Formats: sequence, structure tokens, C-alpha cells
Amino acid sequence: MGSGSVEPVATSAADAQLRRKTYRVGWLDSGRVIAPYRELVIQALVGYPRDVAFEYRSADGRADRLQELAAELVQLRVDIVFAVGNQAIQAARQATSTIPIVMVGSDAVAADAVARRGESSGNVTGVTYSSTELARSWLKVLKELRPTLSRVAVLYHAGPASRVELTNLQLAAAKTGAKIQPYALQEGDALGSLFAGPPAERA
Repeated sequence: MGSGSVEPVATSAADAQLRRKTYRVGWLDSGRVIAPYRELVIQALVGYPRDVAFEYRSADGRADRLQELAAELVQLRVDIVFAVGNQAIQAARQATSTIPIVMVGSDAVAADAVARRGESSGNVTGVTYSSTELARSWLKVLKELRPTLSRVAVLYHAGPASRVELTNLQLAAAKTGAKIQPYALQEGDALGSLFAGPPAERA
């Protein structure tokens, strides 16, 4: 039997073996893994000719847990890490330089990755966005809706990443003549209490 008749069989067997393998995705989230977001990603895999399983790890806003959770995913030998949020991305990058990391975060992490390029960012890809540009766009829309806009109340999570976003909003507002009134929320704070009383400073 010639070698030409063996190769297709070997290739077919290899393909079948790949299809039988279940690829594990480690999902590392700075906040909570919310169901709609999770379902959106799962729906995107419909028709994908591979079995995919998720290992979910969420810090629930506790940044101090992210290093431990990232290390746990690495120990599980996941095939890829899907990191959501700046702090989760940083934790994943510190935990592994070999497992591919798909990040969803803002320009604060993107700038850090550029600064450290060549050190440990070769396994990182994904989507980033400019929070500065978004801040300008948000305020522009509000100005169009209410030209007399002068005060904007902003509710934000009291964490480092959110403070970066708040600073961008304040800088953008200063250029439009508006004032940002920030209200920091600690983990577990009830939003209802902020709306129960009279509007603060008539935002």
C-alpha cells in the first residue's frame, strides 16, 4: 500500500480527535459574571465545530481576590483566559505569559501593555476602548438632549478603574462648562437610597 493512501486516513483521524477535545475557557471577571453577558458569548459559539466549556471566576468587586482566581485558572490548565475589566486583565497577565489572554478593558490597560511590550504582553489580545473619547461622547449626547446642562450626577464604583473613568468625565465636562457631581458606591450599597431624597445640588 502506498503512502498516499495512508495520509488522508491519518489526517481524518487527527481531525476527529480535535473535534472530540473540549476546549476550556477560563473567564476571569473583576465584577460579577452576569447572565446576559455570559449568554451572549455562548450564543456566539453556536455552530462552532468544537466543544467549549467555561470555568467562571468572578471577584465580585474585590480586587484582592483576582490574583488568587487567576492563579487558579492557570493551575486548571485552561486553553485561554477571557479577562473582563482592567484589574482582571492585569491579574491574568501577572499569572501567565504563555496561556493566551483575551481582554475586554479600557485604555488604561492598553497604555500599560504598550509600555511593557516585549516583557509579558505577547500572549494578550482583545478589545480596548478609549474611555476619554467615550466620556466626551456621553457628555455631547447629554448636551444635545439638554442644551442648558450644567450639573451631571455620576454614580461609580469606588475602585481604581472607576476613578480613572471619573477623572475622564470631569476633564471632558470642564471643556463643556458642566460640573460632575460624583457619588461613590461601595460594594453592597443600595442605589435606592440615592434616589429616595431630594436631588443633590439639583443635578
